[in-house]
Amino acid sequence: MLVHVISTLFPVFSVLLLGFILVRTGFMSSAFVEDMNNLIYWVGLPAFIIGRLGRATGVPDAVLPLVSVFAISTVVFVIVCWLGLLLLRFPVQGRGTFLQAVYRSNLAFVGIPILIYALRGLPQEEIDSVTRQAVFLFAPTMVLYNLIAAVVFPLPVDAAAGSFPRLRSTVKGFGRNPLLIASVAGVVLVLVPWKLPDAVLDSFDYLGTFAAPAAVLGVGGAMATTPLGSQWRAPLAAALLKIAGLPLLTALVAMPFDLGRRELLILLVFSTAPCAAGGYVIARKMGGDGRLAASSIFISTVLSVISLSAVIAWFIG
Repeated sequence: MLVHVISTLFPVFSVLLLGFILVRTGFMSSAFVEDMNNLIYWVGLPAFIIGRLGRATGVPDAVLPLVSVFAISTVVFVIVCWLGLLLLRFPVQGRGTFLQAVYRSNLAFVGIPILIYALRGLPQEEIDSVTRQAVFLFAPTMVLYNLIAAVVFPLPVDAAAGSFPRLRSTVKGFGRNPLLIASVAGVVLVLVPWKLPDAVLDSFDYLGTFAAPAAVLGVGGAMATTPLGSQWRAPLAAALLKIAGLPLLTALVAMPFDLGRRELLILLVFSTAPCAAGGYVIARKMGGDGRLAASSIFISTVLSVISLSAVIAWFIG
């Protein structure tokens, strides 16, 4: 069991550490990391998503329960944490940042790679089936994450700015998100009666093969250039809630749905994954606390080794 846990997590976190070291030592510049992340975001991950969904013969039966469980647990968790922040009189500017840190998982760059490695040893058909379910869950989750972010960050009070300008901007942004566009395109390919030629799907698969390792390398590089604050209590609390509190609630919400072991693995890996690195950019863009976001990302990434180990040990146990 221990060997499988280590062999699952080591490839991801060793590459993440490598990215951190390469940037810290100056071997890889922050500009290169940014360009690489853009390449992954606009090309690699969309190709991976279309390649996976393009071969599907239908929408898996477990997708609706998966989406329901993840959405319910995420929304309930955000509401509970929000009430806690109000009771504790947490600074207004940092509330949205704290809440984003406790719910926004790094699905594309950490969650999916961890899931793929955790499934090693299973027949390839089962691996492809679980991966497709995860990708089907990915798209609505991205929409939910961005909608919650538009709500939890303090909105401008200037009436001249219009009503809920950030919410409108978020909705418009869905049409420019390559991951959402790729997910919709993949679902369309699933629903239409004809399929893309194998040569085209193979090209998407070939492009998508570099997405996971390059994405993890980029996360490590981004961590090396993200400014950390000197206050650790709030980010530590956010990180612990993210990697322990949310997975526990997700497991509880999933109980009435009678999901299989592999479906539970998807939910637990996605909910246990560390705070998304993009949360730092979002926090700064939406007037949040950038240092709190950066510290939460760093701490949750380090501590997620423990929580993800527990999830994988449960799966293979």
